[in-house]
Amino acid sequence: MTGASTGVGAEFARQLAARGLNLVIVAAADERPDAFAAELGQTNGVEVRPVAVDLSQLDFVVALRQATQDIEIGLLVNNTGAWVQGPFPENDLKSELSVVQLNMQAPAILAREYGKPMAERGRGGIVFVNSTAAAEGLSLSAGVSTNSFNLALAEALWHELAPRGIDVMALSFEAGEASDPRQLTALVGRALARLGETNSTIPGRMSTLMNMMGRWMFSQDPNQRVRNALYGKVARANLN
Repeated sequence: MTGASTGVGAEFARQLAARGLNLVIVAAADERPDAFAAELGQTNGVEVRPVAVDLSQLDFVVALRQATQDIEIGLLVNNTGAWVQGPFPENDLKSELSVVQLNMQAPAILAREYGKPMAERGRGGIVFVNSTAAAEGLSLSAGVSTNSFNLALAEALWHELAPRGIDVMALSFEAGEASDPRQLTALVGRALARLGETNSTIPGRMSTLMNMMGRWMFSQDPNQRVRNALYGKVARANLN
């Protein structure tokens, strides 16, 4: 599980540990994954293995592979990301490419690294955690488009891996709901309940509403706005 020390990732870790699952939590060293791992293990009586690694580095998978070579990973939660504010042409290229590595390449590498043995075993699950901006076609930031990549990848892997016993889901949150502890607990619970039932879910009412509004307000052309309005009929099916 990546990005596991705070926010959505931490809530996933808590709920999975409470269900008796052993965990590998991945986070940057300054986020102290070792301290959180100790807390989870002591509270829930499970084994929690911390791995401090920078996913924005191209060779991150080497350290992660070494840390998990003796265990079976049954569920991968891709939950990490960042974005650079400001117009893309004026932003620092190195920073933008770091975002691409962190938001797009790292989840794809992890899905390949752990999805392959899952497929060979005939069981497992992969979750891609996204912003609701993934499906909105926002013209406000190029960095937001990395969420769209993960949404498309998750849906493609769902079709490809479902016949091989792998559940894949793209999970989209609205930032306001994810920052409220009570709402976050409910949202993650709903998401886990839906794993295996759908390839893409927006588990909260506010997330669904913001997704619909964003598609209407920020799409890049009038024709897209019409298509987004039609999509809203589908999005409303996610309301609880």
